[in-house]
Amino acid sequence: MGTKVRFKIYMVKKDFLDDSYLKEKIKKRFVEYKVDDQIVYLSESFEKTPKWVTDFLDIPGDRFYNSNTCCFFDKTIMLDGKKYKFVFSIGGADSVFDSSKFVDDFGIKVALNVADKFSSVTKNNISKTMSNSRENATRKDNLESFQIDIENDLLNGVIVSPVKDNGLTSSNISGAMSIGFTVECDIRNLNWLLETLVVKYKEDKYKEKFSFIDKIKCVPKNVGLENKIQEEISNLIKNKDYSKVWFGAPYDTQWESLLYFEVKKSRKIEYYNDLSIDIIAEDFDIADFNDIKKIKVTPYYDNYQGNEIKLTDCLYGEVQIDNHAYVINMNRYYDMNCDYVREINTKYDNLQVFDSLPDRNLNGTENEYNKMVSEKEANYLLLDAKIYKKNSVSFELCDLFDIRNNMFIHVKKYGASSVLSHLFDQALNSAKLFAGGLRNDIIEFYKSAYSVDIPNNDKIYKVGIAIISKEKTKDKGKVQIPFFSKMSLITAYDNLVSLKYDPGLIFIHSTVPLHKKKSEEGDLC
Repeated sequence: MGTKVRFKIYMVKKDFLDDSYLKEKIKKRFVEYKVDDQIVYLSESFEKTPKWVTDFLDIPGDRFYNSNTCCFFDKTIMLDGKKYKFVFSIGGADSVFDSSKFVDDFGIKVALNVADKFSSVTKNNISKTMSNSRENATRKDNLESFQIDIENDLLNGVIVSPVKDNGLTSSNISGAMSIGFTVECDIRNLNWLLETLVVKYKEDKYKEKFSFIDKIKCVPKNVGLENKIQEEISNLIKNKDYSKVWFGAPYDTQWESLLYFEVKKSRKIEYYNDLSIDIIAEDFDIADFNDIKKIKVTPYYDNYQGNEIKLTDCLYGEVQIDNHAYVINMNRYYDMNCDYVREINTKYDNLQVFDSLPDRNLNGTENEYNKMVSEKEANYLLLDAKIYKKNSVSFELCDLFDIRNNMFIHVKKYGASSVLSHLFDQALNSAKLFAGGLRNDIIEFYKSAYSVDIPNNDKIYKVGIAIISKEKTKDKGKVQIPFFSKMSLITAYDNLVSLKYDPGLIFIHSTVPLHKKKSEEGDLC
């Protein structure tokens, strides 16, 4: 008869079966015990002894107490001629593990393969804020009830109630890198449990509904892999191949009030309107990734100074290593399915491009550019900052309306993934509202409130997503944008098509810097 105990179980990567899975420095003191042939490690503390010490491990409890006691041990099995190694954590011992040694999708795949209903999901949107978020259900439900964007969200973890007769447990299962659940078992007989976990991990059932988790994986901290990625970046910089690696402004940059970026390395300081990798690489003699690590960036605004960050946090790129595609987004690394990378890049290359708007030849904000275009060419109606407000609905329809081409145009300066994603979301959201029954009311509102006469006709409306860039268009008539921006753009583009719009991209060439610059004398120009 076994004892009920809650584990967290990790699967060790095949390349590290004979290596230590512990961090180099461990603050807690662990005592080694042997239970028959199984070695376990327990941390000492001095309060009440938890039951799993005396009942499950069958160890005297005079040195192990409830407040801080934790335990870990590993177990290796052979199944179908292959060797598998697992690490067990009880009571929070996983804080001493080196997670780079573990299979990163082990827990979440097992959980999805046995899932019936979902209680919680942990995710982060890789094309916008990059921040993690957790969503809990008021009652157990299907994954579809959660707000998950399968094109742009990275699913990090789930809590599920499993199907009956799953072979593991009837308790809730948490799945991420590890698998966690409560089960009645004996430490002397764990092989059946581990064999079942291997079988469940190898199943493809999750692909029926959750195949999107294989497209993108956040690379866990792994010094060896990080070094390889950084070496590839160094090679691109040495060869001045800036088509696959570049700098972009931080995601939280306040564009409308940005004056300039201060870039410094030791005592050398330069001021830039934009973070151009070719110029900064030359000015600071950047030869490899290590040189980038030594450089700091500070944005300056109209009335205040922004936070200093590392230049590595402004790094974007795409590299290939050992038939794997890796995307670098603000110095975070993502392992991408190669077929998916090709699919996204091909879709982006094939997106429609409309004729460009006039060049941006004068310094100023997006609002000033939009005003200039509308004053220069009567064909464009200025709707920038003209907000539709009625009842509980408030939004900006677009920045410019092209009468000749029946086109709503949304304009934004080139920026980080989050900045461009905001542009794409704005275009899609206004299009949804215009197509969702408010069309006549919106047209009448703009006519009465702003004296703007938006055509109301049977023609298909076009939606132009306009990006102001100092780069000239290259192959396929486009400029390079971050990979995750391509993902969110394609999602918005497809949704616009489904709403019966004719969408396309517009690239506006800026012959002047995108933002104001501090001169050598310290004045703003």
